[in-house]
Amino acid sequence: MKFSRFSPASMPFGVLCICGGFGFPFGTASTKRIRLIGRCLLSTEIPFHVWHIGPSPFEENKHREGEFEGITFEYISPSVNWPSNKGIRIIYYLWGCIQVFFRLLRDRRKSVVYVYSQGDLINLWTLLLCRLMKIPAVQEVCEWWPGTVDGMYFKKWMYRNIMFRWSNGALPISHAIQDRILKIAGPDYPLCLLPVLVDPAENNSQIQEVLRPHPLASQFLWCGMVDGYKRDVLFLIDAMAELKSSVGQKSHLRIVGPCTEKVRAELLSYAGSKNIVADRIDISGYVSDGELWEYCTQAVALLMPLWNDDRSLTRFPTKLGQYVAAGSPIVTAPVGEIKYFLSEETAIFYLPGDSKGLALVLDRLLTDPALGNRLAACATREVLPKVDYRSNVERIGKWFFEIYSGVRHA
Repeated sequence: MKFSRFSPASMPFGVLCICGGFGFPFGTASTKRIRLIGRCLLSTEIPFHVWHIGPSPFEENKHREGEFEGITFEYISPSVNWPSNKGIRIIYYLWGCIQVFFRLLRDRRKSVVYVYSQGDLINLWTLLLCRLMKIPAVQEVCEWWPGTVDGMYFKKWMYRNIMFRWSNGALPISHAIQDRILKIAGPDYPLCLLPVLVDPAENNSQIQEVLRPHPLASQFLWCGMVDGYKRDVLFLIDAMAELKSSVGQKSHLRIVGPCTEKVRAELLSYAGSKNIVADRIDISGYVSDGELWEYCTQAVALLMPLWNDDRSLTRFPTKLGQYVAAGSPIVTAPVGEIKYFLSEETAIFYLPGDSKGLALVLDRLLTDPALGNRLAACATREVLPKVDYRSNVERIGKWFFEIYSGVRHA
């Protein structure tokens, strides 16, 4: 299945997304972001195709090529299946990088490349190829790694010297990231500020496809990459230990997202050290989209911990869209991008890092259900339209068209 087959004659170009490591069409929040941006472009009749470098860590992805929600995709590696041997995985990635060269050479004349990799070798390789072949490239920026513990020298060099100088535009996810890009690339560098997106219609359709899980009594929900955000989960366990109400002391914390057995054991051990019985902490691991929607709608509160650090200042919590669409109250700290979307009318706040403050908030929601209902209803009315992908279709399509036209006709 070749990208060129899906380029109608009425459109002068198509968009190629080059990504890898998290799976497609099923996977992480990054997978969902790519899918929704793809759907925005398809709504404006701009073809969208995904080249996934490397295998998929999720078993739900079984096909090397295909079509999903109108988006065509292809794994450019020897297999979709994730090898347990690290050396074999490296070979898969190297093979994919070699194949990207030949595919871009073939499709370079009528393409804009949407580069999802950020600050790594695949990012560097893709931008280098686009630069040499004079293919317009736009850079995804949903994280700002230089200010984090993972911001190694190479990542910092990529952000400061390559990503916004070898690309023709970028898609920052937050105002803080947008401001930093402009300081590096200059005020004329094309940007399309794009928040986390959601399709609210998925809520009902996805839930209908799964058996209704047995709900936990008084359930709080957190979801994300558990190993990467272990600090968040440990903090939530601290808050669970501080709950004072009788219903709070019987409540449950459900943790959803990929989690290694080592980290699972560590979290349960930590909960035990806080005198929290094991059955009050449910570590569900990776679940289907339908199950996740169901868990979100069942929750007394949806939790988004943020901190007084650079990562929280620059990031946009990737589950905000789904949380708002699920219609349950959101609990978070007023840090960074949150202030552009949530207020005391649409969410309930605690001070970052204050586990006792968080516990007071959770106890309040448990003992006053009407409060949670008011917050959720207001968020649905005021916040959901901002992150509904359909509200962003026209400006995304126009921006990509301007990128292509500006490069090709400059």
